[in-house]
Amino acid sequence: MTPLVVGRAPYEIEAITADVYRRGKWHNARAFANQAFTGIEIALWDLVGKLCDQPLVNLFGGAVREEVDFFFYLQQGSIEQMVAEASRAVHDGYHVIYVKIGTDDDRDVETVRSLREALGPGPKLRVDANEAWAPGAAVAMICRLVPFGIDFVEQPVGSRDLDGLARVRAASPIPIAANQSAFTHFDVLEVIKRQAADLIVTGPHQAGGLLQLKKIAAMAESAGLPINRHAVGELGVGALAGLQVIASLPNLTDGNQTHHRLLADDVLAEPLQFSGGRLSLPPGPGIGVTLDDDKVERYASLYDREEQFYNFPTHGE
Repeated sequence: MTPLVVGRAPYEIEAITADVYRRGKWHNARAFANQAFTGIEIALWDLVGKLCDQPLVNLFGGAVREEVDFFFYLQQGSIEQMVAEASRAVHDGYHVIYVKIGTDDDRDVETVRSLREALGPGPKLRVDANEAWAPGAAVAMICRLVPFGIDFVEQPVGSRDLDGLARVRAASPIPIAANQSAFTHFDVLEVIKRQAADLIVTGPHQAGGLLQLKKIAAMAESAGLPINRHAVGELGVGALAGLQVIASLPNLTDGNQTHHRLLADDVLAEPLQFSGGRLSLPPGPGIGVTLDDDKVERYASLYDREEQFYNFPTHGE
């Protein structure tokens, strides 16, 4: 992507994006390329915000909200451990608890039952099956979860089985969310056309950047669908970059995704401060972050060493 980006004005984000995918032929591997290009696109937007001396949220239409609500990601463990951790999270102000299921149906039902009994009717419970089931099995399992007031079931079937996803959604008494089926804006269009989901779960790294996420949210809004921000194991830079965009979305849900609390360390000069599961927009221009240069250098060196360790020899070496 280097020759298609270096030497360009940072304002040329649409043109650079088009060139990367068309001239660079990255459209042939869009889901993979999006995750690489997102870092470049975010850096361009950060430059534009700093040149304009404006936080990015103002360049994306202005803030609909000054703070965004995030979920509590419940890690796997014994049922007793998960119940205790979820209870602490609710005590700390989180009201959306998110748990992975899809490996053992009976244990999953018992886990969800125990969580609901411990937390009471107030907090929302969301479950993510990560493509675990065939459509018929998904409907059967979802019916077993109905008594526990599940807010939505994320990606119950395989990402490419949109007909199956639509079948599940039509039969399910619980709302269905598309994530792996909604990586790119092309994917989201197909989900909308087939009425395969009740809401869209995606993020900048899947969409291909901040502007693409804004476009996907507009598509979802036109179809009457809310959007929930997806996250992977990201640093604070990525979390705040995404925050700048999702704070501008009228159709954003509560309980958006972040795994930031699972990090052992970050490269921000000031750590992110979640209050009751909410994160406020930073006041500075661009993304609004200041990096700890010493940490950046230390982890960059570590990355270089590990890259050399894991690199496979090229042909002929």
